[in-house]
Formats: sequence, C-alpha cells, structure tokens
Amino acid sequence: MQRTRHTRARALAAPHPVRRLLAATPWLAAIWFTIVAGLATDAFGLTSVYMPPEALASRATLIVEGTPTAVESAMDPETGRIATYVTLSIEIVHRGPSDLSEVVLRESGGRFGTVEHVVEGSPVYRSGERVFAFLEPADDGALRTVGAFQGNFHQRLDDHGHRVGERIMAGHMIGAVPQPFHGRHDHGDGSVDRISWNDLISVSAGVPGPGIDRLRPIPLGHGSVDRAPTHRWERRPPEHPRLVRDTLASTVREGEVQAAFTPLGSPSRWYASDSGTAVQFNIDPSGNPLGNAAAAVAEIQRGMDAWNDVPEARVLLAPGNTAYDYRTNFAQGPTQSYSGVNIVLFDDPYGEVPDPSGCSGTIAWGGYYRSTVPQSTVNGAEFYPILTGYVIFNNSFECLLANPDNLAEVATHELGHALGFGHSTTPDAIMRASFYGNRGPRLGDDDRDIAHCFYPHTLSLTSPTGNDIETGTAVAIQWTSSSESSGDDGHVDLELSTDGGTNWTTIRSGEPNDGHYGWLTPGTGASDVLVRVVRHNLIQPTPDPFPTACSGSVSASFDLIQPPAPVAGSVPAGTVLVDKDPSGALRIDWGASGSGDAVDYAIYEGSLDTLRSGSFDHGPADCSAGADLTELVWPQSGDRFFLVAPMTADYEGHYGYSTSGAIRPSSAPSACKVRESI
Repeated sequence: MQRTRHTRARALAAPHPVRRLLAATPWLAAIWFTIVAGLATDAFGLTSVYMPPEALASRATLIVEGTPTAVESAMDPETGRIATYVTLSIEIVHRGPSDLSEVVLRESGGRFGTVEHVVEGSPVYRSGERVFAFLEPADDGALRTVGAFQGNFHQRLDDHGHRVGERIMAGHMIGAVPQPFHGRHDHGDGSVDRISWNDLISVSAGVPGPGIDRLRPIPLGHGSVDRAPTHRWERRPPEHPRLVRDTLASTVREGEVQAAFTPLGSPSRWYASDSGTAVQFNIDPSGNPLGNAAAAVAEIQRGMDAWNDVPEARVLLAPGNTAYDYRTNFAQGPTQSYSGVNIVLFDDPYGEVPDPSGCSGTIAWGGYYRSTVPQSTVNGAEFYPILTGYVIFNNSFECLLANPDNLAEVATHELGHALGFGHSTTPDAIMRASFYGNRGPRLGDDDRDIAHCFYPHTLSLTSPTGNDIETGTAVAIQWTSSSESSGDDGHVDLELSTDGGTNWTTIRSGEPNDGHYGWLTPGTGASDVLVRVVRHNLIQPTPDPFPTACSGSVSASFDLIQPPAPVAGSVPAGTVLVDKDPSGALRIDWGASGSGDAVDYAIYEGSLDTLRSGSFDHGPADCSAGADLTELVWPQSGDRFFLVAPMTADYEGHYGYSTSGAIRPSSAPSACKVRESI
C-alpha cells in the first residue's frame, strides 16, 4: 500500500485552523492558550509486534551506548505539542559518526505546567543510567528511539555478573518474547526482555541498516536543548501518575482469576455518557488495511459495539462522520496537537507512529486528552473529564490488519484506551497487553468490570421506602435503572441486612433487571433493616479503590414487625404478588394462612374479560402448590387473574365469605375440592 502521510513541507504550508485564527484575530491567542492550559494527559496505549534486536538494527540510523545527562519536557507554543527531550552523552558509537559525543532525543510524552501528555510504551530514560539505544529520525528529522520502548536497553548485571540489556515490554504485545536464544530470556510473563550486551553489539555490527543521510539536522535533532529557544521548558522529568492499588497476589490461589484492570494515566472518563449522550468518533477511512472504506468502518463499529453492549456499563460510542477528511483539515496529527476532534486514522498519515520493520513494530495507538480539573468521584476514584480521543493505525500492517477480526480486536483494545482504560493482566481480557488473533471484539469479565466501574449504570431503589413492614408478608422490591444498555438490561442481586448494613444475605441473585421483585419477608422481626439492589463485579477481589459492587442502591432503614393476629382461616388481604421468573413463568408469592394449619394451597386461574362481564370462569391451575408460599405458573393467553386458597376446608367455598355473607363463587368443573351442595 502506498503511504499517504504528510511531508514536513506540506505540514508547514497547510492552513492549520488555530494558526489561521491567530493570524486573523489576535485576541484568540489568549483563548487558545487557555484551552491548552486546561488540558492534561494525552494518554496513549499502543499495540506492538515484538521486535528482536535484528529488526531494531535494520531500522536504526544510529546505534550508541551512552548515559542520559538530562531528561526534560517542553511545549511547543506554536502547535501545543508536549514532548520529553533526553540529552544523551555518547560513550560508544556502534553505528554513526565516530566523533559523535552528544545527541538529543525527542520522545512522546511529557509535562508542561498543568498540561500532561502520558504515553504508555514510550521509552524511559533515567539520568545517569547507561543504555544501549537504537535511534532513528522522525519525519521531521528529530531523533527518537526505534520502536518506541523496544529500542531502549538498560544495562544490568545478571546472576553471573555479566552485562545484559533489559527492556520493559510495555504496550499491547503481539507475539511472545522469544525463548532463551543467544543469551536472551524473559520473566515468564513477557514483561521484561533481557539480552546479552555482547549480543547487542554483535547484532549492531552484523545487521545492515539505513545510512546517516536520513538525518536532517533541525533545532531539536541534535545538540543541546538550548537550540530550541522558542520552546517553553519544564525543568523536571515528567511524571506518570497511576492509580495506587493494593498488592493482591498473596490472596490469589493457583487457578483463580484476579481482577487487574487499571486506568490509563490518571483516572479519566467521558462524562457525556452519564446523560446517555453518544461519544462520536469520526473515521477517516483513507489508507485502511482492508482496502474498503465501508468494511473498515464496520470493524470500527464492531469495536464500539463491544463496549456499548456491556449491560452493567453506560458506555455509548458511535461513529460520527465516517468519511471525515482529517488530513485536509489539520496539519498536525492528533498526538502532536490538540484538535478537539475525536478521530480514527489509518495508515499513520502524520508519521506519529514509528514505522514497522516487516511485520513487527507498533501497530496502533489509542488515547485521549483530558482536563486538569477533576469533575467528580465515581466508585471511590477521582475522575478527570476526557475531552477528545483518537485511534491511529500504523502503515504497512496488512500482514495482520487485513484480517477483519484482527482489525476489530485492535480497534476494541485501542478504543478501550480512548475510554480511559489501561492494561489488564487478567486472562481473556481484551485490555490485556497481549494480542490473541482471530478473536474479534469479544470482551472478557475484567473488561466488563472496568467499564462498569468507570461508567456505571445507575440503580435507584424506590421500594421499600422506610416504613415498617410486617414479617411473613409479600412485599414489592422495586427499582429503576439508567438506560442505554443496547437492549440487554443485565441482572442484579437483591440483598438484605438486619444489622444496619454490617452484614448482608442474598434475597435473590441473578434477578433480571426489570425493576420489580416480589419478596416474602422473613418471619422474624428485626430493627434497622436494609434492602439493596446491586451489581457485583464479575471478578473478585476488585482493584482499589473500587468497591466490590460498582453500582447499587440501598433503601432507607425500616423495622420488620410482627403483624396482628389474623382472623382464623383467612388469607390476609393484599399479600398475593405476581412477578416474572427468569424461566419465563409467573411466580406467585403469598402470605401464610391465619388458620396456622394450612400445609397446602390451591391456585385458580380465570379470565379477566369474563370477570369484567360479571361472571366467573376460574378453574384450578394447581391443586397442590405446597406450603412454601410460592409457586410458578404458566398462564394461558389473554388477560388472566389468579386466586390462592388454603386447602384446609372440607369443601370448596367454605372460606371466603363476603361482607354480605355470600359464599365465594364456585370454580369451574374439576375443582380442587368437592363443591358444597346446595
């Protein structure tokens, strides 16, 4: 596929909207910098294919050993780009000019004042720590590390005192770290790759790479950072805040699944979802790996629907303009400048993602810009509002992304980052830092949990209301929930506490979230009683500070009291409740007979239309419902009614006298008991 990214000359010539407005109307400059100052954390997640040192060497223009002497971040006031600049003192040159003594690298991520640009997978350089670095120029000539984090090896000593290069395998990784080969080994989970220092040297000498003619000396390409006087500098290393979580490994036994979701950067979320407003992502289909715009859009939609379809979460992603021409409207890519536009880009048109080497390297980036001002606390975490998000697919990855399921899987993962989600270490999570392949956009339980905890569907209990309730009676538990769950309202758990909320017992688990349940209260009185409706997280324990149930509602406190003694032989009025059961049947619950000796009950069913006409046609639905005060029935078609009667009488009609003294109407033939003779 032919590349379609911008050249630097075109980028400088293109009419950037902000630059054009500043030239025409000077007072708008104050507004632009106010916007920039109100943004923080352009947070990235990236998907990569493992790059062995041979692939890094084939791409590297410079290969050096050196020590960082300064790690500083700065903002370019013209574009709003925030980056980290690493001054690297060169000790040994393995490829490049032999007299090279110092270079400056420009890496994604950094901080300026209240503005933060967090990049997961960007290489980490620490002052005074010797590194083996594979370097290349970006499109504008500024030096950067090959393959993001993959081209940066920190010097370590192994157990035998031999030098090794260690790199942290960050990001969504496709392909396992190789088995021990030429001194290479990992930590078993693919998180760290260690390679013999001598092997790095051998690879650098044995694998040819591009010539140094690719280097184009611009102010930020070489030498001291003081050569960029137009930049505004932050004289301290950038920080990458992460949500603090307890170490849970000691509580997890072999074979158990541990919740491991985490935010990408500081906890951030789209607050539009709380009102049911869709977060729209425009899609620029140019250069898509399927070679078909409609097909590529469909796979992005599949990724969106995967998050939309989580019944516990109120996420609503939608395509905006599916033929959006981002390239014409913006001279800078979304990682280089805040555009205010949610976008999905293919073929890396701005050269923001390091080029691949064969079928290895970085496949895609997904991220967001957020405000520096937290908006509210949700489920124990203080959240910042996300303002814009984006997904950028790299060029030349048809080897993987030409498979629609792979494209949908990567899209789902990167959209998860754009929603504020970091990586998970839970098996089967789409947000796990491992690529599955041919999986498509299927989520795991940990993915559902993070969506639930970040974007919970609200539950509001409306009954009971706090008034005293009699023991042994049928009571309606009722609740409402927010909408936008793509037709699947999910399930809830109903729970009871008789000690003011210290301990909870289950009334019913897995109840359909239809807002109603007929509850037969306990037969024992109690004070300070609570009822709640909750959605427990699917995986336990939940990472701090999130609770074990990320949505729920609790009733006001009430007392369970003993009812007054009923008239012997009667079924207390108003205690029969009808509710839907998950099986599709109707569940009938009723209160106990006042006679005290009813061990069986009969249930009669009739037509409401006939009843409205002044006649009765009810007949037996179940002549032996038992003594458990509940029964499942499958009603006939039409509007139906049910009668419940204790089976302690000698004949049908013995119970149920009206105020006028008339006997309850007899049932149709085949009554559960012989009728009274007249």
